[in-house]
Amino acid sequence: MTLKKILSTLFWFLVQLYGIGVFAYTLLHLTIDENFIVIAWLNNGAYLLWAGAILLIVPCILFRRWLVMAWMLVPALIFSANYLPMYFERSSTLPPTFQELKVLTYNINLAPPDLQGITNDIREIDADIVAIQELTPESANIFESQLAVQYPYRALHPVRGFHGQGILSKYPITEDDFWKIYLGHQRVQIDVYGQAIAVYNVHPVHHIVPSRGFDVSYRTEEVNVFLQKANQENIPVLIVGDMNMTDQSRDYQNITHTYQDAYKQVGYGMGTTFPAHLPIPSLLRIDYVFHSDAFTPLIAEVLRSSGGSDHRPLVVTFALAS
Repeated sequence: MTLKKILSTLFWFLVQLYGIGVFAYTLLHLTIDENFIVIAWLNNGAYLLWAGAILLIVPCILFRRWLVMAWMLVPALIFSANYLPMYFERSSTLPPTFQELKVLTYNINLAPPDLQGITNDIREIDADIVAIQELTPESANIFESQLAVQYPYRALHPVRGFHGQGILSKYPITEDDFWKIYLGHQRVQIDVYGQAIAVYNVHPVHHIVPSRGFDVSYRTEEVNVFLQKANQENIPVLIVGDMNMTDQSRDYQNITHTYQDAYKQVGYGMGTTFPAHLPIPSLLRIDYVFHSDAFTPLIAEVLRSSGGSDHRPLVVTFALAS
């Protein structure tokens, strides 16, 4: 057997093995979901697995490997249904009267050395409301000194570690509540020209827990707490932050049962935000802005600059119904 024949046989064996594996994952994902820890782990890269199936369909067609291609069809259809619409222009129906509101969520990564870059990003984006995760005392001091004029209303809870949260606002902050379970969470009430809104600046814990390995139950616990609080609101609600989850996780499904994902509605492309500090493209979309029905998303964009953070900032412009 020639070397070419050996390599061809090996290639198609690996392609078929991949197809069987991604088909089996897709089937389990749709049935038992995160009750099986391997599925919970694979959910973090689901779209990459499904995208791979689409790419491998091309050589299957070219070389007429129909049986091998058959394993790829369901994953490819799942990817197409979930993500291809995000590459087409979508529009929203505006309410009769509304107030435009720009919201920024930014995990600043424990005040990296280039904190000035993050400060410049916030200043240039010029959002009406800025939600910050991983706020440290050092970064809070810089924001207080450099952004106080632009953001006269601030609710900052700096902590040494990953737990600090903060809100910068151009509109009056009338209530502020901060709590910690595993990571920090914050709820503020803001008066936007007489319309009270509730903003939840949240940071559910990562699914990799040092003491227990891969475990999504801690993240689910934190998600359930802020969802319970948010579901009791009688005013418009925004839930923003670094969620440490992808859109194929069970926690994401629980959130979007009630609230809408602004980027999924009007953003262009995959919207990946993490990691931003490595010499590779960002792979995961784990930073979100969710909203209740009073908000209509107009524009959602993940910025190229990360200001030195390991997360890219996500900016969403809304029409808030008057």
